[in-house]
Amino acid sequence: MKGSRNTDAREPLSRVSQRTLIELYKQDKLSDVAEQAAHLLQSHHTSFFLWNMLGTVLAQMHRFPQAESAFGSAIQLRPKSAEAHNNLANSLRHQGKIEAAISNYEIAISLNPSFTTALNNLGVAYEAKGQHGEAADFYASALKTCWDHLPALRNLAQLPQVCLSNLHLSLLEKGITAIETSDVSQENRLFLKAHALYQLGDVENAFKVYCLANQQTSQSMESVIKLQELERQAKLKRLQKWTPKVNGSKAQIKTLIILGPSRSGKSTLERLLGESDNVTCTREAWRGVSKIRQVSKMRRNAGTEHLGVPDFFYLNETELLSKKQTVVTCTNPFIIENIAAVYDYLPGAHFCFVRRDRADLEADIFTRFYSRGNSYSYDPTALRNYLDWYEKTWAIASKLKNAMSVDFQTLHTSPQQELDRIQDMLGVNLRLPKYPSTSPPQKRPFQDLFAQTFPAPL
Repeated sequence: MKGSRNTDAREPLSRVSQRTLIELYKQDKLSDVAEQAAHLLQSHHTSFFLWNMLGTVLAQMHRFPQAESAFGSAIQLRPKSAEAHNNLANSLRHQGKIEAAISNYEIAISLNPSFTTALNNLGVAYEAKGQHGEAADFYASALKTCWDHLPALRNLAQLPQVCLSNLHLSLLEKGITAIETSDVSQENRLFLKAHALYQLGDVENAFKVYCLANQQTSQSMESVIKLQELERQAKLKRLQKWTPKVNGSKAQIKTLIILGPSRSGKSTLERLLGESDNVTCTREAWRGVSKIRQVSKMRRNAGTEHLGVPDFFYLNETELLSKKQTVVTCTNPFIIENIAAVYDYLPGAHFCFVRRDRADLEADIFTRFYSRGNSYSYDPTALRNYLDWYEKTWAIASKLKNAMSVDFQTLHTSPQQELDRIQDMLGVNLRLPKYPSTSPPQKRPFQDLFAQTFPAPL
């Protein structure tokens, strides 16, 4: 027929289509971008732009396995794209696949040695493994390519003090100076200045700047702080009325949910357990409660309520069993708010709460910067309310079958004692190495200053 033509998967994508997708992306219409990109790929299957754009929006929608697949297709088309390797590594890291992520960050950096973002991301991956020295080196490398790179500055400044060399401190000082003339927000400048003062040993002035930084941030987030406090209290009331389901399903894979507020030591415990060949550590990667409830509804409609590990985490159960990995751990901080759904729907769920000294925890959270996340952390009263809420929530969860707590200090002074208790609860011999006793990590010296400045109500 005149005017008709066959579409070809190798047909180049028009600039108009590219601009349309970019405009939708700028408007944060991620679902529309994903839908249109997937449709266009039917006739432009060899478009690197489309695969990379699709992966980007899928990752922002937390659909990490699909993003991984999209970025993989982009790399097949352009194996020497440093950007695509960095994007793939990010999607892998968010699924808890740290080693695979590190490999792809390294490829990205080999293709572009001055790739600041990839250098910083590689540091984040090493920090997730607890290798702070390596993390510091990559954050420093990122700063050498861009002095005012905020994520690298913030990450370097918040590492344990003992991990930073004179070179790291020098780079940190240069970076702090560089952002004074940049468009970095005042709250970012203040937190970074406080971190730098602490790393340089000026504790009292560091705490004064932390107080100012937190005050400014909490004032700008006042409505968010109040709303989230109300939401947590509502969740607590629902939990108090909750009747746990009797889950008779037997699980071949047991899940250990590691609970505790920020800075409580969840990652420390997960790293110790991760030394076992039988354990898969997902870190904070999970599918989220809305996805779990959606899947559960679908299963009920199909006549079964059984959910498995793949419904909760980005994992393949058959693959795990083939490797004899029969325990999965997770430290996602939002699970505590959804503990009822996790217990009701996930066979083989176990819970372990890491308990840390309350006064030390308050000071440590207050002197961290969460980039406007963890809204409670910026206001002393909201912070104490949050920790009270967490303890009340755990008081209910602790009565569940397969729930226990471990002590942060004991994890360091007698790690084997706590790990043996966890193995007994799981009913699994993890064949862990014999851990020697170690000194607890160096405390940040703000506990007394916090208690004096913000006395706890009687």
